[in-house]
Amino acid sequence: MLPGMRTLICCLSLLAALPARAQIVLPPREACPAPRLPKGSLVYSSGESSAFGLVTIHNLGVDGQHVYWSDGRGQIWRAPKSGGSATRIVAEHGHSFLVLGSELVYASERSIRKVATSGGTPKVVCQESEAPIELVSDGRLLYYSMFDGSPVRQLELASGKVLRRFPVVGQVTLALEPGYLYVASYKQGTITRHPTTGGVPRVLVRGERTLVGVTLDDKALYYSVEQGGFVKRIPKQGGPAVVLARDHFNQEATYVAGAYLYWFDWRGGRGQHTLWRTLRAGGGAVEKVQGGLCSPHHLALDERHFYLENGGAGTVLRIPRPR
Repeated sequence: MLPGMRTLICCLSLLAALPARAQIVLPPREACPAPRLPKGSLVYSSGESSAFGLVTIHNLGVDGQHVYWSDGRGQIWRAPKSGGSATRIVAEHGHSFLVLGSELVYASERSIRKVATSGGTPKVVCQESEAPIELVSDGRLLYYSMFDGSPVRQLELASGKVLRRFPVVGQVTLALEPGYLYVASYKQGTITRHPTTGGVPRVLVRGERTLVGVTLDDKALYYSVEQGGFVKRIPKQGGPAVVLARDHFNQEATYVAGAYLYWFDWRGGRGQHTLWRTLRAGGGAVEKVQGGLCSPHHLALDERHFYLENGGAGTVLRIPRPR
């Protein structure tokens, strides 16, 4: 289940059970302290707030000129990388998105939609029977998982036609390279490699219950496991796993940048979460990159900067890329 979704469902059930005339007083959410950032950093925010404080951030991306993020209301925003006011691109139901050239492609309720990165009227690419969740794309084909755990879809963006379905069920994480789709299954504890043109998949990882992330480079596959807080590496063709880190919490995504692998860790209270890194080849120390974070999930990068989703604080942080 996605972070925070169990709490949201519980709260909605309680609200629905209240009498029609009951006065609802929502408790204020504890504010996240501002992190200490290195020189040259910037903070982006829409400034949107709710009864719980600033609206949380859920996803982000970048292009040459702008940084983009989605919030807890399903709005997608952008701001100049150099700083300045945020502009709303999508008004609602846009939690998961990708920046593909001059367009944003995003999951919206039971559909895949697209809109110009400068804004405008969204267009429906395809309708679905349930909500799409995670998206990966090569610019021509889009792959997406489903909220109901049904098989992963392959969609041709130009035509809106679903070309094939990959037989992996349950909560999954996706990664893509030319010719292959990698699917990490939380429930099944497997990572499978599927030819994008169809064919027999190959199981690369078995028995890793609570498997939550998968990332690639040219030689290896990296993944994280909730139980034990592991971050691991295996050869892309399969083989024994090497443990890169352990005893971390909510390290649900891993990111490759330069010689390093990066991930977030939620140990400690609000404002005490951390971005870590270690040499992706293995054999290096685990190094702290940025602390003082609040419920971070996603990271994007360009040649000079990292962009961190500081979700619980309702902000996006830009920090210089570490050497």
